[in-house]
Amino acid sequence: SAGLATEISFCPERIAEGNALEELRSLPQIIGVESDLAFEISAKVFSLTSSEVIKTSIEEAELTKLFANAYRYLNFAIANEFFKICVDNQINWENVWDALKYNYPRAAAFPRPGFAAGPCLVKDTQQLNFYYSNNFSLGISALNVNENLPNFIIDKLSQLFELDQMSVGILGMTFKGDVDDFRSSLNSVTNINGEPGAAKKIVDTLVSLNLEEILIKNYHDLAISWESFS
Repeated sequence: SAGLATEISFCPERIAEGNALEELRSLPQIIGVESDLAFEISAKVFSLTSSEVIKTSIEEAELTKLFANAYRYLNFAIANEFFKICVDNQINWENVWDALKYNYPRAAAFPRPGFAAGPCLVKDTQQLNFYYSNNFSLGISALNVNENLPNFIIDKLSQLFELDQMSVGILGMTFKGDVDDFRSSLNSVTNINGEPGAAKKIVDTLVSLNLEEILIKNYHDLAISWESFS
């Protein structure tokens, strides 16, 4: 309202799902502000949980969040693309990974291939691309690689098995292990895009809701979010 003194700060959340209580205390808290008073107030609040605070502008704070998640998402895309190169050339990808990483410090953090999804990595990569007027070429490539990995897997399985004559088991519906969050999980895409006629059996002990309803809603949400990047 008119005459009300208002201070604004942007304090990005950077904790990993499943590690919230630990990382709230251990990670530095970035505080994006445009005034010293806003920083002072926000720093006092976060002094109750965070070990350190870092002062930036609001725009800089937002980019730290987007860059962090896009960076992780790109790393997963690189691993998934390398995996596809191995599979398409009949090369044992696990042997490649083990040899590459063994006692080689510069590859210590190199991830294994897999479904890269969840509510943050995909969204923030898309948001960064939107912020950069659809010119984030690495992000667009990563989205194509990661979001299409389920189709790649199904195509390869279809060459080996008659999926429409089989029961296909999907073990786990959440976007990563040991959490109950199924938002943006690529396991739902795998199920929806399965071979016509294939019977699907879905099991996830961490999800108590109706899994079929989850599949339909999650796939619908993904189709909407992906539409502008197709």
